[in-house]
Amino acid sequence: AVAANDLGGRVSVVHRDAGLIERGHEVRRLGANIVLADFFDAGLFGNNFPYILELLKKRVLQPNTTVVPSAATMYCMGLEVATGTVCGFEFSAFDQFRWDKGYEACYLDDMPHKVLTKPAQAFEYFFEGVRKGQQRDHLVKLETTAAGTLNALAIWFDLHLDEEESITTAPSYVGLHGCLLAEKIAAAFERNQQSAVDGVDSGHSTSLETLQPREDPQPYGAAASPSASPAALPAAANGPPQSNAQSRLAALKQRRKLAAGHVNLHRSFYPALAFGGARPGYIFAHGQHGVGYYQDTQAPPDPVKDSCPGSQQGDAGAGLPGTERPRPKHYWGQALQYLDRSLQVEPGQKVMLLAKRDGPTVRFNLRAGKGEWVDRAPWKVEWGGGASVENPHFQRVHYCELLVRDFLMRVKSQRFPTIEKDLKMVLAHCGSLFLDPAALSEIYHEMVVLERIHTTPEFSPGASIEAMTCRPLCLH
Repeated sequence: AVAANDLGGRVSVVHRDAGLIERGHEVRRLGANIVLADFFDAGLFGNNFPYILELLKKRVLQPNTTVVPSAATMYCMGLEVATGTVCGFEFSAFDQFRWDKGYEACYLDDMPHKVLTKPAQAFEYFFEGVRKGQQRDHLVKLETTAAGTLNALAIWFDLHLDEEESITTAPSYVGLHGCLLAEKIAAAFERNQQSAVDGVDSGHSTSLETLQPREDPQPYGAAASPSASPAALPAAANGPPQSNAQSRLAALKQRRKLAAGHVNLHRSFYPALAFGGARPGYIFAHGQHGVGYYQDTQAPPDPVKDSCPGSQQGDAGAGLPGTERPRPKHYWGQALQYLDRSLQVEPGQKVMLLAKRDGPTVRFNLRAGKGEWVDRAPWKVEWGGGASVENPHFQRVHYCELLVRDFLMRVKSQRFPTIEKDLKMVLAHCGSLFLDPAALSEIYHEMVVLERIHTTPEFSPGASIEAMTCRPLCLH
């Protein structure tokens, strides 16, 4: 990218771990004065970005360095995520396998869920200057908007590039600063409607003409509609005449119906002589009206509209001031965290959460004594009290994790056979051992990657096994 933009004489590319860069070696002795960071995950700090940034400030960066992004704001929202009846079969027993200690990256638009609360700000971080943001523990107040079982939280964040520009990883029905787009669209319509009424009262027609929906031209080759036939014209002409103000008010009511989703003005056909690029919701074909773009009747429904009723106004309010254009999905996605306790909530109720920073991650829990314990997988239930009285299902998994950690500590000595040779033998005889070859291949790949990373002479002190082995949400 540097060479393609003719910046080779001004930009130097250093292929080394950011936590190991030093002045006078990889960079000039004066240090660097700007940091461009893309070191985040769905939960913001799962890749240990604050630790890497502190190392850079001590070793490489100049005082008062510009950091992009300069700050980040984390938001959370209460959800009900549960499995009910699927094709007539009851699958609610599988909900016990949902809970996990950490969070998982997902696209909320692609999974069924029910929004129970409004978004709320959880933490705020500052990467520039001396401000650090909130303390390690913070109380978050959620305002419920629907009845249901609160058992999960959706977590996303806004990255403030500077004092003016910001980007967000929120789902499609939530905008910047944790604002629901349905509320923004409703507020924009209210402002436009109020300005239209003011235009009627003052005798001006410009504000109402902007709200009046345009009639679609007759498609080429399509049959004339009954309303446009000559027989229908006398009936319309014999009707009572309307003044300009009445016609504008009628247009305003039509616009309100359009905003509420009662009227659909989308055309089913656009004539075109040649393919001019893809159009969302349309296919290029030769049909009854000729060659052009036909509405795709086999397209799957929008998952956001199924999960969030308020998002059905997105198409109607796309051109209104105060609303946002549809944004592409980011490969970070959103973080989904299941709570230790579930709580039955009603609209208008206040729910208090304790947000606690545990290293680079943030863990949310209900206040003590609230809710009921959720069911968990047997190997995730901890009894406590040491290995002698621990849950045997949990102990088996924990013992395997201890073996892996012990192996990674001794791998640099190179006194033992590599894990690649050991697992090759197991993979070759997986049939006689009644092992799943797909699962064994995945474990084999993960172990070999960990071995190669830990045998690297310059291993980053800020890297973690979780960050290196996490499954990518999206590959481009």
